[in-house]
Amino acid sequence: MGVYDRVIILAGVVGGGLMLWWKFGPRRQPKATPASQPTKITDYYGILGLTQGCSIDDIKRAYRKLALLHHPDKNLSDPMADIRFKAIAEAYRVLSNPDKRSLYDDCILWKRVNLPDGEG
Repeated sequence: MGVYDRVIILAGVVGGGLMLWWKFGPRRQPKATPASQPTKITDYYGILGLTQGCSIDDIKRAYRKLALLHHPDKNLSDPMADIRFKAIAEAYRVLSNPDKRSLYDDCILWKRVNLPDGEG
């Protein structure tokens, strides 16, 4: 059918009776698959203000400090506090678990080796 391959059916009441109309809609663009999109890797170390070789104690210390500072209950007038707090909690959740941290570090290493600067 060319560029029009969807049939859109419209229904309405006209003069006490049900009427149906149809028209051809434009073709939907194919959705991009995850493999065709560049991978974005969040910098969890940067969120907590740490470097990659830090210890578990450093991660806990940084998390507690930032969680107290950016907790939404302590920053009622700041609407971004909740978003920052969730990012801090996610960073702690990944970096405090040795298995997740190892996988995350491998992803960072792969990104540095395989992606050009500025991507991902």
